[in-house]
Amino acid sequence: MPVGCRWLWRGSGSVERDVVVTVEDGRITGFRRGSGHSGFLMPSFTDAHCHFTGMGLRTLYTDLSSARSAGDVLDLLAVSARRHPGHGMIRAHSLDESMWPDPALPDPASLDRACGDRPVIVRRICGHMAIANSAMLAMLPAGAANVDPRTGILTEDIVLRFGEVFPARAEDYSRAIEASVRMAGASGVTRVFSIEEPGGYRALAGSAGDLAGRIRVVTALPWESLDMAVEEADRLASPDGPGQQWFDLRGIKFFLDGSFGAETAAIEGSYEGSGGSGELLWSGEELASALRETLGRGFEPVVHAIGARALRAVMSASEGLSSGTVRIEHAEELMPTWPGQWKPDVHRFCMQPGFVDQWQGAGGLYSKRLGERDAKRLNPFDTLLSAGFELGFGSDGMPFGPLRGLGGATGHPLREEALDVEAALRAYTTGSARLCGRGHGSAPPLVEGGPADMVLLSENPFEMGETPEWSGIEVLRTWVDGRVVHDSSG
Repeated sequence: MPVGCRWLWRGSGSVERDVVVTVEDGRITGFRRGSGHSGFLMPSFTDAHCHFTGMGLRTLYTDLSSARSAGDVLDLLAVSARRHPGHGMIRAHSLDESMWPDPALPDPASLDRACGDRPVIVRRICGHMAIANSAMLAMLPAGAANVDPRTGILTEDIVLRFGEVFPARAEDYSRAIEASVRMAGASGVTRVFSIEEPGGYRALAGSAGDLAGRIRVVTALPWESLDMAVEEADRLASPDGPGQQWFDLRGIKFFLDGSFGAETAAIEGSYEGSGGSGELLWSGEELASALRETLGRGFEPVVHAIGARALRAVMSASEGLSSGTVRIEHAEELMPTWPGQWKPDVHRFCMQPGFVDQWQGAGGLYSKRLGERDAKRLNPFDTLLSAGFELGFGSDGMPFGPLRGLGGATGHPLREEALDVEAALRAYTTGSARLCGRGHGSAPPLVEGGPADMVLLSENPFEMGETPEWSGIEVLRTWVDGRVVHDSSG
């Protein structure tokens, strides 16, 4: 099968012109000159941090991303209640009040008026905060922590475990996974590292056979599910398992802190509004013991640490490890801890350039929470790469899609932390694939004998200057093992 392109970038080095890539049995068999073609061909993207079933489920729930006030939220919820009558729970997502003229949030009484006596849960875009109405508050488990019945605001534990406490229906999981697979192909993504709750993981594992030839999924389960993870790893490795080429379980997720948006990230100083500094969720000794146990049972620790205090905690807890690596997720307030005891042979970093694009600019959420000076220093991409650390990119589903986030990598507000086009693309391709635990074996640059996991883009970003307009580039076609899984080229 020949695949022609006007420009070819193999994953490193210079861009070639007018190339035809030949593919047989899912593998690249050669390259030759050939003109008359269009598009920019490159290795497909890997999203190294997302919530695969969760982002599919969001397509079934009420989207609040267009809301610009509490009144808009209530109007959208009321419309959803009318469109889906009955007594079931109303789940809403992507609330982001950070750029509203008035950031006041709806309270339980106003949610009650909008949706009647139906339980309502409104989740903030960061995933670490939600708002519940009266009926939903009454349904929460007795003794649930971080619940304010007056404001209806929930933070951290119960929000992070909400899908486990109130699981989706089996048919909704099936629809969600199918939606996520389509979303990935349309975004040029052929492999993901997905953080899953037990219910979402079971649904995803049950669909592993349907994923074959469409997308590669590597998963992580929360620390509390370590025993389940051990059982699942044995099952996946058995002859009757779904096969680790398409579905695997490699990580155990730890939450050390929360988010800037919810003011629960454990930061160095204090938040501009509340004066608080967030909460560190693990003690050093407990974390060190848990990291050793995770590695000893064959999994890589995947540690959510946004604020500097959380980052210092994981740096200290991993100092005595005799072997193995630790993945650090987000690492946004890294600079106050730098260089510290960070070690390239121990610590691997997954960061989210989309966060920079959305919230790190002048007057954005991060400036409002931390102040302009401290906000600019977040997400130090070049500092990590220049020091020899592995860096991969993920979206965290906010939103999903590399082309919607790469502008934060090449357009970082501190020019010394911005990446050039090649470094940014490598972080979202081969760099992210290495973080999935598979190395170059399944996601190398495009080479003879390698898998034909490729994406054809409408434009050549190398010809768009230092800060390309990534949002203006379209995904024309995506291949997994030489099979077309998305085609909008007409």
